[in-house]
Amino acid sequence: MTQIATHDARYTGLETAAHAAADKWHIIGKQLDVKATADEVLATAGINWTVSKQPLRSRIFHDKEDTGIDVPVPGKYALVRDTDHKVFDVVGKDWKQVQNSDVAAFFDGFIKAGNLTPHAAGATQEGRNVFFVAKINKSFKFLGTDVNEGLLCFTNPHKHGSCVSVRLMGNRLWCANQIGIDIGGRGDSVRFTHVARNGFRVDLAQKIIGLSIAAFDQYEQQAHILAGGKATPAQIETYFRKVWGLEKPGEGTEPKLAKEIEDRNQEALVRIYDAHNNQPGIECGKGTWWHAVNSVTYITDHLGRGDEARAFHTAQFGAGAERKRKGLALALEYAKAA
Repeated sequence: MTQIATHDARYTGLETAAHAAADKWHIIGKQLDVKATADEVLATAGINWTVSKQPLRSRIFHDKEDTGIDVPVPGKYALVRDTDHKVFDVVGKDWKQVQNSDVAAFFDGFIKAGNLTPHAAGATQEGRNVFFVAKINKSFKFLGTDVNEGLLCFTNPHKHGSCVSVRLMGNRLWCANQIGIDIGGRGDSVRFTHVARNGFRVDLAQKIIGLSIAAFDQYEQQAHILAGGKATPAQIETYFRKVWGLEKPGEGTEPKLAKEIEDRNQEALVRIYDAHNNQPGIECGKGTWWHAVNSVTYITDHLGRGDEARAFHTAQFGAGAERKRKGLALALEYAKAA
């Protein structure tokens, strides 16, 4: 698999990737032509491979000297990448694999019609999580220079227990922060299981495009609400504590333990406030709930700690993505109550 180069060391763990612009998803792998077809995007990003289910067998040994015999494992299959025979996971007989070419089929008609523009594509988790991101023809600019655009992210996981999903995100150009946007009351993604009777349906997924346009309009309205609501210092601290789970120890907590917990909380808050007060684009809505939300997205997307590959995956697809959604919802509550 391709070893990518990046201008942010957190992303070197990505297995393969391609991008349309250096400031988008902060991925600098192979250059992506914004006029490329979906199939060309898959090829450029190195995800134009297929997976298949292969019958699972177990080698049984009777003693130390025995060479063993292979015995079929009923109803179990290895999910294998066909190009290099890498085993991604073990699945059951009802599992319906979704090929990366199905991702291309979802996007291709819209790309050719000019309704979507290729943005980024690649794979995390050693190929187990494939993503394809396209920009919708919808954006808004407010607060002078704050430009936000809509992105659709199609995630195709090749692993048991994970669903194919289509997700709408807002992308703030000041610092390339992304945040999930609710799609017509369905949450920020529409999911398809690998064991559904009809499996993944391109025609059903394509309806999400129209819903996404309307949802992005609603997100613009939410941004204006957030930017119009001033946040007091006390509210900001409470907000950060809730978003990051830094609640103060409850009554009855043993004093030594309570001090240890609050000391850790304060260390975390120092890092949060440092980013809050120094993030890119701070002049756009400074002191408002828009400022607070962008602190959450900036910290999650750019200041993740630990393993580089895990930091990227978590921010876009895991617990970090959930933190950003929580931050948006909570800030809206505060702003509307003001």
